[in-house]
Amino acid sequence: MLSFQRRVIAAGLKSLLLHKLRSFLTILGVVFGVASVVSMLAIGEGLSRNARDQLLRFGPDRLVIRSTQPANSTASGGDILIYGVTQQDLDRIQRLVPNLASIAGTYEIDKREFWAGERVAEVRVVGTTPAFADIHRLEIASGRFLAMPDEDQAADVVVLGAAAAKRLFAHHEPLGQSIKSTSGYFKVVGVLVEHGEQSSMEYDPNEAIYVPFTTVKARFENVARIVEGGAKRYEKLDLHQIGLRASDVHYMPEIANMVRKLIATTHRKQDYQLMVPFELLRQMDRTKKVFNAVLGSIAGISLLVGGIGIMNIMLASVMERTREIGIRRALGARRRSIIAQFVTESMLLSTVGGLIGIGVGVCIPAIVTRIANVQTVITPWAIALPLGISVLTGVMFGVYPARRAACMQPVEALRHT
Repeated sequence: MLSFQRRVIAAGLKSLLLHKLRSFLTILGVVFGVASVVSMLAIGEGLSRNARDQLLRFGPDRLVIRSTQPANSTASGGDILIYGVTQQDLDRIQRLVPNLASIAGTYEIDKREFWAGERVAEVRVVGTTPAFADIHRLEIASGRFLAMPDEDQAADVVVLGAAAAKRLFAHHEPLGQSIKSTSGYFKVVGVLVEHGEQSSMEYDPNEAIYVPFTTVKARFENVARIVEGGAKRYEKLDLHQIGLRASDVHYMPEIANMVRKLIATTHRKQDYQLMVPFELLRQMDRTKKVFNAVLGSIAGISLLVGGIGIMNIMLASVMERTREIGIRRALGARRRSIIAQFVTESMLLSTVGGLIGIGVGVCIPAIVTRIANVQTVITPWAIALPLGISVLTGVMFGVYPARRAACMQPVEALRHT
């Protein structure tokens, strides 16, 4: 049996190599189909993993509500535009939503100058509570983060982001030193480890400094002056952001729904934005399934075209080899031997096309990564699936020509010239 299969494969290869150009042109449809599938899957998987990693770094057990200016809302003259989430929203969430591990609000002041001796740095001031570090995964390099006594006493203490500490103190130890601004002096009680990703924050946490929430409300102005295109406007926010962490990720859907309903009851305008990584991850998985389905359809069409091309060439080959088929049948060859011969040739065409397509498909993501600096990931199934489909295509589209060859009457075939 094994020797028969070897003879069939050897004969198939010999037949295909007799018409090298025709065989190559025949498999181009399969090559392009497989190459497009492999490369698109690699690029799609890379983008998907990159986005998923960013969401996972933020944490699927976390949720952020950020104040946003509602559409078609402006302040004219000396009017002050008031919008966004409030301390009352935070208190209601903390009181009514179960299964919360921690919750914290922030009040932010952009571009405020601070001095440490003769060194000066323009940084963002973030007023918050001790739970902020847990929610946003901030790590302490030296000293400590803000504590409840700091909050209760509106203490003039500050925790420096890694970049802010370098700009203000260069290579000196900041811990225990004081920095000053137009709002007064602040004692450095901690320095953060450099944060690699911005995660849920719209600013670079390394360039920020963190003070107690009560301190920022008492020592800094609560009306922001915004200049855009030469026009001035004034904004007043109670909180820029509310962040929370669930005690377990499985509670996140329930928590997100409750928070969404609570905020909606107190805000007539859409002056907030909810970011729920858990929901984004689920949406990403659904989108990926749709993407794979669409890609599968495209691949199916490409391979269908390639398969039709293979079938046409095999039918032409049957016509060209009619006399050969007649001689083999007259010498005692069985129909299944003829079928095996032509199905093998068809399968060899599609398999070679699939292998070349995989080679091309693997090279394309590498080129994309090198030129566009986009992460691409080639998974085993992204290679096995297109190759398997291409082989199956060869078998399916080779059956009809093979049966047509096998059903020829030996006498009629021998008369063919």
